[in-house]
Amino acid sequence: MSKIIKVTDDILDKQLDVLPEEVRFCNKCVISNQRPRISFDKKIKGQCSACDYAYEKDNEIDWEERERQLQKVCDEHRSKDGSWDVIVPGSGGKDSGMVTHKLKHKYGMHPLTITWAPFLYTDIGWKNFTALKDKGYDNILIHPDGNLHRKLSMLAFDLHGDAWDPFGYGQQYLAYHMSVKFNIPLIFFGENGEIEYGGEEKHKNMVEAPMEDWEEIFYKGSSAQKLVDAGLKRNIFTKEEIASLSFDFYQPPKKEDLQRVGSRGHWMSYYERWTPQWNYYYAVENTGLLSFIIYLLTHTLLLYRLTLVILLYYLLFHTLVIFASLLRLAFFLPTSHT
Repeated sequence: MSKIIKVTDDILDKQLDVLPEEVRFCNKCVISNQRPRISFDKKIKGQCSACDYAYEKDNEIDWEERERQLQKVCDEHRSKDGSWDVIVPGSGGKDSGMVTHKLKHKYGMHPLTITWAPFLYTDIGWKNFTALKDKGYDNILIHPDGNLHRKLSMLAFDLHGDAWDPFGYGQQYLAYHMSVKFNIPLIFFGENGEIEYGGEEKHKNMVEAPMEDWEEIFYKGSSAQKLVDAGLKRNIFTKEEIASLSFDFYQPPKKEDLQRVGSRGHWMSYYERWTPQWNYYYAVENTGLLSFIIYLLTHTLLLYRLTLVILLYYLLFHTLVIFASLLRLAFFLPTSHT
């Protein structure tokens, strides 16, 4: 496999060093082989691993058996006194909303939802978050130290090409910190994106990816600690900043604490056939998720602005059409001969 970029120690995105030089596209879904860890030609020549798995979901996986496994997991962890027995990380969007609602209402669990706050909430994002909470679910919302988060994000953009990565560290690890803090071993995430969209396949028939693999498959071969080391070299961080408890959220809990509690994550997509569009319909019906159309209709000012923009484009288009017609008449109108 040819390499198109030589990764140096200053560039922490280790995915860049293994991308194929020859660009190919899946014959079915047209995704390219520039998606890290995706594979081609394993089942059908010219087809990517995501399309292979889509076929397996429809034709090979016994979903009834997977549901029995899910029922067993819930039976083993369900509390008898109504106390929290499962942690569900989420934003209040379609996926976390569906997982939370199903665990509570179909499987009789008592979920604690936990949220790692984004950089900025959009109006509709905040409404969807509060709508899920107001449906009767406990939630812990953690806002990271803004100064530390900005510095980590700046470094991630510079060295990973992606300012989102520190959010990803906190989003993933927060669930395990809360698992240890509240002694709740069971954690439920939504989908295994590596399998659903093409990527690392060794966890295809597993309920979770072991934490030691996260750096490779979730964080571009890097970690928060590597960002901090780079930041120290550039005098961006002080040692006091990274010694604070705030930095702990960007790293996993101690291994002995995880083992003591028995913390383990599960992908709901392992147990149920994962269809994002169906999750959306489910969440709209059951968790108060706002569809974009309803959001527009309930925000008249935004609707007026959108209407005005459409009207302006309409007028501009017709003005250009009229202008083009006049030019055509000017150049091609027959002239009289004397």
